[in-house]
Amino acid sequence: MKNKIIIFKLSNFLSVCVSFFSFFILNLPSIKAIFKVYFTISSPLFNLCALIGLYMAGLLNYTYKNRLTTVLKSIEISRQKIDFILLWLSLYTILVASGLWNDYIAILNLEPALQYLSVFLFVLGLIFFTQKEHIPIIIYLQVSWGGILSLMVINIDGILQGRNYAPLSMPLGASLVCCFAFVLVKKSSLISKICWTCLFLINLRALLSLPGRGAILFPILIILCYIIFVFVKQILSLISLNKALKKAIGLKFISISMFMMLGCFYLLNSFSSEILKSRLTRLFTNLSEEPRITIYTDIFQVILDKPLFGHGLHIYQAIFNSIPHNIFLEVWFSTGIIGLIILSTILVQFICKAMIIIFSTDNSFTLAFSLYAIFYLLMWNVVGELKDSYMVFGAISIHLSNKL
Repeated sequence: MKNKIIIFKLSNFLSVCVSFFSFFILNLPSIKAIFKVYFTISSPLFNLCALIGLYMAGLLNYTYKNRLTTVLKSIEISRQKIDFILLWLSLYTILVASGLWNDYIAILNLEPALQYLSVFLFVLGLIFFTQKEHIPIIIYLQVSWGGILSLMVINIDGILQGRNYAPLSMPLGASLVCCFAFVLVKKSSLISKICWTCLFLINLRALLSLPGRGAILFPILIILCYIIFVFVKQILSLISLNKALKKAIGLKFISISMFMMLGCFYLLNSFSSEILKSRLTRLFTNLSEEPRITIYTDIFQVILDKPLFGHGLHIYQAIFNSIPHNIFLEVWFSTGIIGLIILSTILVQFICKAMIIIFSTDNSFTLAFSLYAIFYLLMWNVVGELKDSYMVFGAISIHLSNKL
């Protein structure tokens, strides 16, 4: 009996370790940014620790979970996992091949080769080891990390130096949409919902002090779309309820929504940075001056020179000395139309599954992770590139390879 208790506790501990390292990988840039303020730690060392931690915890977790002598036999490969693995291997095969068939073979240089390899291994590890049971802990860790970062951003100006705002804004925005999911779906008391709303507003307050627009605009877009759906669904469901229950549900929904909207309005007017206000104004009043419009136009013109087979992986760095700020253009530019089709297949599958979950689930963790992954896709698409895409593809891989 005592041995069974020890095995049970160890299995739980290993499961928590898998959740932690999954969260760690999905938030590596922000964790690195914070640690670099206080310590001198190399970026590859962080990546290596996260990778080794995930694989060790994942393998040990499978061994104890199923009590099998062979770890490989204990890995449950569902049809969803097989489909995503095949698509992921196909995409990466095309990417690597494109890096070898051009004059500038960037993939043979050590640094970019290790970066692309780490993305591949991170995503593969998350596919195999991160299960549905790990998602609640990942969400709680994400919200906790968002709260810690919010307090640091509000009170410590030093971490805003340089380009740190970009990696910091992603976990803050992710925490924002997760808190929103808990507020509207989680079956808990009104006091608990108010607490989640307050944490939501703290995250929003921190985001407003950063100069980045995407981490504000994308959560607002996601939240508005969801509120519209919920409002329509609520109206339709109230038709079949009795009058007293209609009033109770209606007042609860309206009170929470009003509290959040008033808080958002106050924070937007009182705490938005001047840089953020200027960039938001330019986006809605003078779109032609947006630097990314020029970047997209230039890249698209070069893509048209070789639309079928592409120019090769990482070539845009040599041509433009910048990042494309768009995953579709980067893959099309690198691999041609075949890579674009594979990528589109992955993302269409993800969006369709996420939409079905969002429109039908009443599970707060499932909804939170769906909104979380959608936000990562939208946000990373405008700030990242393929060589550091483990965050977005990691979240998508967990979403697509598990029955949420």
